[in-house]
Amino acid sequence: MQRVVYLSRQEAESLTPEPGAAIISISDSISYPAKLSDQFAHIKRMYFLDGVYGEESIIQFGPNFTIAFHNFFRKPHAEEIIAFLQSFDITAVTTLYVHCKAGESRSAAVAKYISEYFHIPAYRLQFGTLNQEHEFLKANALVYQLLCNPTCFDQLINFNNPGHLKNRDTSWSSLSSLQKIKFKMFNY
Repeated sequence: MQRVVYLSRQEAESLTPEPGAAIISISDSISYPAKLSDQFAHIKRMYFLDGVYGEESIIQFGPNFTIAFHNFFRKPHAEEIIAFLQSFDITAVTTLYVHCKAGESRSAAVAKYISEYFHIPAYRLQFGTLNQEHEFLKANALVYQLLCNPTCFDQLINFNNPGHLKNRDTSWSSLSSLQKIKFKMFNY
């Protein structure tokens, strides 16, 4: 893979890819997929909203967290993207495109991860102009965090979901002091 390019849905739908190009297509809903060229060598379609959450949200929503945030980027999404990147010979891919609706948040976070993981340059395609990206100012922090560490919230999510645990006391002792304070703040 020579480069990663992130762009808007509109630009992705009008793109005629070069031979060997792949794309990760990010849309809000499965009922509204992007209309992409069939000339892409590999296409991965993902569906999640552009939003963030953190420890506070997980604690506040407790066992309802996965229901309340089911449309947000979570561990399974990160694992799907990582598996997709491992599913083909990256030396055969010329450019990996990543698009989302506006081409600046979700797609930027994925492009940042790919650029750093594979040590390749990242570019932003905007209004038909390709510019090398270094700062990723609007990249979705949650998407990037979970791609770098898909299990980063597991302990807290499992603690807040009693169905995952046989002994809550064991998990309580493994939480950090800050996590315990936050849990008490939102649950008492």
